[in-house]
Amino acid sequence: MFPVSKPLIDQGHVPSTDWFNRLEPLRIMAVALVLAIVCSGHGATAASRVMVEPVQEPELASILAERSTLPLLLDLAEEVDIAAEITAEIRRMTNIMVSLGYLEARIYTDGDATEESPLRLKPVPGRLYRVGWIRVDGLPSEMPENLTLGLNLFSSETVGKNATKEVMRDITRGVLFQLRESAYGMASVADPIISVDPQTRTAGVVVSVQPGTQLLFGEVTFRDSTQVANAQVQALVPFESGSPYSITAIDALQTALERSNLFRRVRIELADEPNATGHIDVIVQLRDRAPDPVALAQSSGVGPTRLIVTMLMIVLLECVRVTSYWSHTAVRRALSTAVMLMIGVSGLMILERLYGFLL
Repeated sequence: MFPVSKPLIDQGHVPSTDWFNRLEPLRIMAVALVLAIVCSGHGATAASRVMVEPVQEPELASILAERSTLPLLLDLAEEVDIAAEITAEIRRMTNIMVSLGYLEARIYTDGDATEESPLRLKPVPGRLYRVGWIRVDGLPSEMPENLTLGLNLFSSETVGKNATKEVMRDITRGVLFQLRESAYGMASVADPIISVDPQTRTAGVVVSVQPGTQLLFGEVTFRDSTQVANAQVQALVPFESGSPYSITAIDALQTALERSNLFRRVRIELADEPNATGHIDVIVQLRDRAPDPVALAQSSGVGPTRLIVTMLMIVLLECVRVTSYWSHTAVRRALSTAVMLMIGVSGLMILERLYGFLL
């Protein structure tokens, strides 16, 4: 039965560095003061006195170099808070390394921010951690068999991956998907809690869930469509009222409606709460495609042709304007009227397209 076997690790954490956390802000403030004094007195830039040392891992070094903004900001030393920018850079680089699975990552500083001894930021990523185990708390005491199988399969596919921020996000989404696929349509999942084991370089992940009750599909209501008959869209529904709720069935409905080419936009929502018998209604918001005459005009080229003719008539009008024919009142009125009519028709066509797109 999911989940796994191994309890939370309460020992073996990374050694405490509270003393470092207390002293490091004071050091940064002192360095910032030195930077400000030296740079204002000698015209030097703060960036020239701050170095970010590369790490040994080439890929990680490339990522940190691309995302580092400290040298550029410190070139504006008179306009920025140097201590705040150094602190922010340390926090940002640490978060980047942790998000990539280096859960012990730290940034150390060395040097006095002088020409002889520049301030050095030393990223120390530590060891790369992998997912060691996954535990889900809050599951119902009697789980359906498909939920047990789904969670165990998902766990086996995830354990062993690098403990990155993306993988942690995927774990949360995967657990939620398995619950909703097993009829727990109102289930919710909290952010995962990570527990590290430095001896094995693994991270345990604890996910807390609130599954709610299993649901059945209720009625499917279609809204805001004025061109498509309700019976036509009801025929696309891949489930029946009273069948167990499934997120895959909802996705299938979304796909069927989008592939019908009847609608420009489809949005599916569930009712706020199920009814007393556990049935949850499905509400589908639809936006129709453009009416057939407009679609015909677009497909046949009438719309673009109308715009081209309008532009040619404007050019003709300007050409006639510089000739002797422009002195004839009848010619002038006829051309001007024709051009104004074409401009008006083309403008209405453009507004029609915009109106159909924005709805």
